[in-house]
Amino acid sequence: MRKFFWMEGVRVYAFDKIDSTNSEAVRRIKSGVKLPALFIADSQTAGKGTRGRSFYSDGGGLYMSLAVNADETRIQRLTVLAAVAVAQSIEKLTGKTVGIKWVNDVYLNGKKLCGILCERVADPISGKTLGVVIGIGINLFVKDFPDEIKDIAVSLNSKGVTAKILSCEITNRILKLLSGEEDFMQYYKEKSVLLGREVCYVKDGKQYTGIARDIDDSGALVVEDSDRFTAILSSGDVMLLK
Repeated sequence: MRKFFWMEGVRVYAFDKIDSTNSEAVRRIKSGVKLPALFIADSQTAGKGTRGRSFYSDGGGLYMSLAVNADETRIQRLTVLAAVAVAQSIEKLTGKTVGIKWVNDVYLNGKKLCGILCERVADPISGKTLGVVIGIGINLFVKDFPDEIKDIAVSLNSKGVTAKILSCEITNRILKLLSGEEDFMQYYKEKSVLLGREVCYVKDGKQYTGIARDIDDSGALVVEDSDRFTAILSSGDVMLLK
């Protein structure tokens, strides 16, 4: 661990390389670290993606996890909040326009720029929530992506926007949104790359298609099929068809 920077009201832990900032945040929460706390690394050897997938983080990116006190029943809405904070921060610092793909990805020029993974940490005996981890991975200056993602991933490549600057901006925005000072759901909808478009999704092992109509207050995606049947998706993969 090395000294990175100081942020008012937030404990910061920085690493050259770590298995996963989310894993480190979970470990620290369990050991009683004071919240909020930010964990940041230059690279990860076991970056976490959604549903047990890995997240490419071999350098050239911002890999951060913010550990906070939050309502454990609102993990999905917390993911929405984090996506808004990321999008707002990037647009403010770079002037570039980004979009949000439900529920946890931020897109630039039609390709994935950022992934978000929120995790609840609970006491193993009482089940009481000890904290929530908001994990964020952003491709800042990644030069060579692995073959399996090189056609769908993109880097920010914005001169002067460093991991330090961007992590500070995102952290401050997340904490502000958590305070309830702003309604972030409308912004999330406006930035959605899915709403009004035909999508494909899997539910209960079956594949369906429909039009993404709305995102409700909990962060669930509302999809309507050709028979006007409405599906409320609280998680899962959704693919754009047109």
